[in-house]
Amino acid sequence: MMPDQDQRGFAATLVVCGLSALFAVTAPAQEAPSPATTEEPRVLAMVNGETLSVPDLERHLGTLHGSANEGPRGAPDLDRLIFRMVNDVLIGQEARALGMDQEGGLPERVTRYREKLTLEALEREEIAERARPTEEEIRRTFEDQYRELTLRVVTAYEQPEAEELLAELRAGADMETLARERSVDPYAIRGGHLDSVPRIDLQPEIAELAASLTPGELAGPVRTDLGWSTIRLEEVRAADPERLPKVARTIAQVVRHRKSQALRAALAESARARHEVVVDEGVAGALSAERRPDARLFPIFPDPDAVVARIGTRHVITANEYSKALLARWNGVRNREAALASAPIILEKMIEKRLLQAEAEARAYVERPEIVRAVHTFETGLLVPRYLEEVVAPGVEVEREEMEAYYAAHQDELRKPPRINLGQVTVATEEEAERIASLLREDTDLAWLARRHSLDRFKDQGGERGWVEPGFSGFEQRLLEATAGQVLDPVGVRGNFVVFKVIARQEQGVYPFQEVSGNVRNAVFEDRMKAAIEKLMETLRSRSEIEIDQELLASLQIRGTLEDGPDKGKVDGHGH
Repeated sequence: MMPDQDQRGFAATLVVCGLSALFAVTAPAQEAPSPATTEEPRVLAMVNGETLSVPDLERHLGTLHGSANEGPRGAPDLDRLIFRMVNDVLIGQEARALGMDQEGGLPERVTRYREKLTLEALEREEIAERARPTEEEIRRTFEDQYRELTLRVVTAYEQPEAEELLAELRAGADMETLARERSVDPYAIRGGHLDSVPRIDLQPEIAELAASLTPGELAGPVRTDLGWSTIRLEEVRAADPERLPKVARTIAQVVRHRKSQALRAALAESARARHEVVVDEGVAGALSAERRPDARLFPIFPDPDAVVARIGTRHVITANEYSKALLARWNGVRNREAALASAPIILEKMIEKRLLQAEAEARAYVERPEIVRAVHTFETGLLVPRYLEEVVAPGVEVEREEMEAYYAAHQDELRKPPRINLGQVTVATEEEAERIASLLREDTDLAWLARRHSLDRFKDQGGERGWVEPGFSGFEQRLLEATAGQVLDPVGVRGNFVVFKVIARQEQGVYPFQEVSGNVRNAVFEDRMKAAIEKLMETLRSRSEIEIDQELLASLQIRGTLEDGPDKGKVDGHGH
């Protein structure tokens, strides 16, 4: 424990639990439902009339996995998980009874989540399923996008200068020399030369222009993110068929993206006939691009709150939202004309998304039971920590005597890190580092070894780097545990391997109470908070009707996706 670190967020970690990528829930096989009907999710528990189903359990597993730290994870105990889920439901019910679901921006967050789910459902059914690439599409796209182009490029920030460069090139100027001396793109140092670059790796404007040329032909200037570029195509080579298996997945993603874009545009166009789109050209046209000292471009609107576009009866795009989208697109763009030219495209994409959202609502996706349940669970997840923070936490008090008792009982956790006097020798290879470590362990003089072999700045000091206070992660944890005279195993990378020797170790004792009083208070408060939550749950459970389908729970399995063996990641329904 280090001096006074704020430890907030305790509430959410105590009761809310919620894994999907690593674990999935499986139940015994049932007869498949008829295509004309939708199977109701199997109910695991009833809490005061509110249901908890198998999909709810899967969502909680997904939340738990998504928030877990990296490292090995044991399979969760389903009994304990259901217990916690029931606790969440009970607290959510209490919070709703107090009207907390209508306060503090929570309705807006829930609405955004509902819109996200409905849009995802529409896109999944109308776009994703129909955008699967065929083998023929992958092959044709590979042959087009992995043609290798060799060319030279010269770039200027402004169009007039680019036109001057083109005129000089047409008059016979040497393109390599011109690129080295005056081009502003990253290839200037190579005389503007791009050698055998797959078309897919070129900036789209450059790729499209190059595809229209024959070797030796000069063209431009074309507007790019950096400025205005003129290119000369020097050679075109067909895609290497042997490369296809290696890039097939990437090509499939390209094809899927293109098909998705086309399907999305078509769906939005058909939706436009049902949902009126009105763009305020005055607001949109007031956009300017301000260049900052570091050359970045920032979108500026006179009135950030102005409405740029209205879609349907309730969707709007404000200048502030438009600015944020433009700022993301303009990252790395230095050409003001290119930035402003992209603005209508970005606006159209934003309108397209709102049209699909309006269409999803018109098709009543929002009323689908699975979306209703998911939104309710999401809202509960927001209410639980809020209830604990605003209702339970204010009743938890921490007395000075409790803090002093905790401080006295946890001296080992409150010790200052020791000071370590370190010596080191840095060499180029791991083999040499191992040899140096062996010599140091045989009591060979550190100073002699450092002056003779070390590559670092401590060489002239006989390898002594002085006193350090190690932290609590990675290699520094090894220093915390090291003893005087110990030689640690070499660490580093090729060309820079370091051997450390602990010359001396100096313990610094326990932090004074005043320095860690904040940490101590947080620790005591957390213990008291846990007790308060346990008492709360006892009360809520005692007055609630809770039914759990133990037979269904016992039949469930947690199935891991880790391929560690046939039994890895599987437990029976009770996690025993």
